[in-house]
Amino acid sequence: MIEKLLFVTGVIFAIIFVNQLYDLFMTAKCGLNLIDSIKQGRLLDYYDIAYTKELDSGNSSMFFGYNYNIFIALPAAVLMLPFSFFVDDIYYNTFGEFVTLYMKAAVALMVVWSIKLTQKVCESCEMPAEYNRSVKIVYAFSPLMLYISILFGQIDIMYVILMLIALPFYYKGRYRMFSLIMAFSVVMKLIPFMAFIPLILLVNKKIRDIALNSLICISVKLGTLLLFEKGTGYSAIMNLMSDWHGFINKLFADKVGGHSLFIIAFAAICIYCYMKDIDSGDKKNLLYHSMLVIFAVYASFAAFVDWHPQWLIPLVLSFSFLIPMCSKKHEGMLLFSLLEVLMILGGDGKLKTIYMIQNGLLASDYYYDGISISGILTNISPVIPSIIDSLIIVIAAAVICIFVKHNSNSGEYKVERGLPVGRILVLYTLLVGSFWCYTFVG
Repeated sequence: MIEKLLFVTGVIFAIIFVNQLYDLFMTAKCGLNLIDSIKQGRLLDYYDIAYTKELDSGNSSMFFGYNYNIFIALPAAVLMLPFSFFVDDIYYNTFGEFVTLYMKAAVALMVVWSIKLTQKVCESCEMPAEYNRSVKIVYAFSPLMLYISILFGQIDIMYVILMLIALPFYYKGRYRMFSLIMAFSVVMKLIPFMAFIPLILLVNKKIRDIALNSLICISVKLGTLLLFEKGTGYSAIMNLMSDWHGFINKLFADKVGGHSLFIIAFAAICIYCYMKDIDSGDKKNLLYHSMLVIFAVYASFAAFVDWHPQWLIPLVLSFSFLIPMCSKKHEGMLLFSLLEVLMILGGDGKLKTIYMIQNGLLASDYYYDGISISGILTNISPVIPSIIDSLIIVIAAAVICIFVKHNSNSGEYKVERGLPVGRILVLYTLLVGSFWCYTFVG
């Protein structure tokens, strides 16, 4: 009961006191734009309609790019359907704040849904109830996951939900159904494709099977390419998003000797998966190795790519499945807890803005930006962000080593609950620190 109270309190704090009036606000606008295109009978012209609508309103370029993915707009459209009967747009006003709070509450429910779905994965691998409880507790109280989803105000939890729906089919050997569901996850965000490729290579060794499942996984993306991704609006929106985020460009950045460190690491993981002889009938062993592969991919991604925080949820998810099977649970939890804090601070610095507190309801001045925690750290010393990035690489590598060397077959799945649950205090500390930065230091 105490744990549930801590979790609910953390979620309520995140929803009410950190009203990040931007990303979810823009996602809600995307949903209304999609509804508008359906009302006009021009669904296939969604990008042109969204672009023209913002252009006619005289909005700045920041309003254009967030229409970049029709499959992200789809769940937003479902959420915004009740409002669409009396509004066709929202603005930065009291109603806009209410819509943002509404969207954050919806995301919080999606987070709870994702926690529930971890049980389906455990059941598909015939893992005991004790293991499932441990997975849930580690995942639910992750300050990084809660920060990304609720405080930061991101709808990316949707592609994680689809991954969780797909994984039971993977462990049951139904790889085509797994690939098909993953196709909808991939079309929402390209991030899950980084997990899909090594997972398929781990269980499929025939080139024909690998090619077929990969084709199924990208089939929905190819369909949207043919149906939607055309026209002036689409080109303009994608050019904006490429300039701002450039996900593909980031993967090939940070080059050493002309080569991306992440691409090298990813290729090595894929080769390992293809060469690894694993019995897919041994579901516990498959669960462990598949989650280890996912963790290694996203740990390499965090180490070598200039990421945005919302891209790292699979790292938390895979860790939650791994740590109950690890013989060095305490050391792994301590290291990963430190890694989560560093990633929150590092993500805040990479974004160059104060997502933790911007437009918080306790702010004294609606338009006053204050200063971020990362801003204070940079003012103390400009080398601190570089130190944080270096520590992320070292600690991520250390956690991978723990999982590679110390996996346990003892059947002891119980994770001491104090440390996993106590991580939510990191969330409270960041909230208090951010309010202090916003209202006092600024």
